[in-house]
Amino acid sequence: RLRTSLSGLSSDEVERRLNVFGYNEIARKKKRTAILDFLYHFKNPLVIILLVAGLISGFYGELSNALIIFSIILFSTILDFYQEHKAENAAEMLKKRVASTATVLRDGVKREIAFSEIVPGDIIFLSAGDIVPADARVINAKDLFVDQSALTGESVPVEKTPEPLKSADAPIIEWTNYLFMGTSVVSGTATALVVKTGSYTEYGKIAKSLVTREVETEFQRGIQRFGYLIMQVTFLLVIFVFFVNALYMRNILDSLLFAVALAVGLTPELLPMIVSINLSKGAVSMSKKGVIVKRLASIQNFGNMDILCTDKTGTLTENRIKLLLHVDGYGNEDEKVLLFSYLNSYHQTGLRSPLDDAILRYREIDVKDYRKVDEVPFDFVRKRLSVVVEKGEQRLMITKGAPEEIFKICSKIEVKGSVSELSEELLLKIQQKYIELSSEGFRILGVSYKLLEYKPAYTVSDENGMVFLGFV
Repeated sequence: RLRTSLSGLSSDEVERRLNVFGYNEIARKKKRTAILDFLYHFKNPLVIILLVAGLISGFYGELSNALIIFSIILFSTILDFYQEHKAENAAEMLKKRVASTATVLRDGVKREIAFSEIVPGDIIFLSAGDIVPADARVINAKDLFVDQSALTGESVPVEKTPEPLKSADAPIIEWTNYLFMGTSVVSGTATALVVKTGSYTEYGKIAKSLVTREVETEFQRGIQRFGYLIMQVTFLLVIFVFFVNALYMRNILDSLLFAVALAVGLTPELLPMIVSINLSKGAVSMSKKGVIVKRLASIQNFGNMDILCTDKTGTLTENRIKLLLHVDGYGNEDEKVLLFSYLNSYHQTGLRSPLDDAILRYREIDVKDYRKVDEVPFDFVRKRLSVVVEKGEQRLMITKGAPEEIFKICSKIEVKGSVSELSEELLLKIQQKYIELSSEGFRILGVSYKLLEYKPAYTVSDENGMVFLGFV
């Protein structure tokens, strides 16, 4: 149980909690020294065979053979080490670019401190654009929306409030009064109490599982299996040839040199270098596309795939929604649907969702003839947003939102410019079209409108008797 006064933690208390909970850092892999990292690349069975063959050749005076073998080994190993070390440095540079300070309340004063110095019990202040530095409970918030796609893959921002949870059994990822480390504030402001830091956070638990020993790729296992096979065959053949030569009373030194020459001949000396060069070429090609390859062997994994399964997470995709269809209630393309949905997205002043951005990016539409009069903001009960616009003598309310909620407020339907009553039969037809589009994987918004009488302000009560226009 943590106790924090309204003036925040004192410096002494911070020191004590740092000793208890540690620094607010996620688990990281222990870095090997450059020399150890370089020597690690000599672990390959083929390299070991070549090293042994080279040493024996050098021992018996075959210096030119030994020099060639050692040169090949050294070149391929240096190439491997250089490419991976360069990728590691590039990744470290990216980490340093990330903002790493947060505003906290300490000794009654707001201070800017490093993420690593935050402790459980700290009071933090967040605003749009901030990265949440630790898992925290919301104390108070205003219009707070957070992007949790790094954890959940959902591209739509989530609203956070200080209200207690309605259900104690809700999964942690659905806690609306809780902020997770590594997520980002899209809009609004908040004050929050830090509950967990470092490896104890949800993000930290994921990071902890990723710093365990690296799993060998199928390609690495294949190369190793091949290397061990060559090693066994070479060893058996060398022993066999040496003993046969010795049996026929040939010179022991000549027999041994012949056996070593056979070992060198059987071992594909250039294979490690060819593999390194090809994987390095792949890494260079991918770097031109903005991809950092930290392990060269991982490139081969892409080539080995028959099927790649991913979810819809924004961390793997562009995290950007695109508008594909603007249709009437029967599924026919309709320009009026596009115009009215554009007007709604263009004139709204609340939190602009990725769906609104998709509509505005779809096509540049000239709406300067339409003047905004009023707005009924979006909320998560109605699940819709209305704007009131005026063109000439005509005043319109345009409402866009979840189709189920749009159906509830419509009493008419427009198809190809013709307006008619929305009968039960027609409602079933447009609901069926909604189901069909949803089953194809589309995110759907319903669009409706109605002509208005002049009055100073408009409210939720005006959202009735509307004309259903179509879907985007």
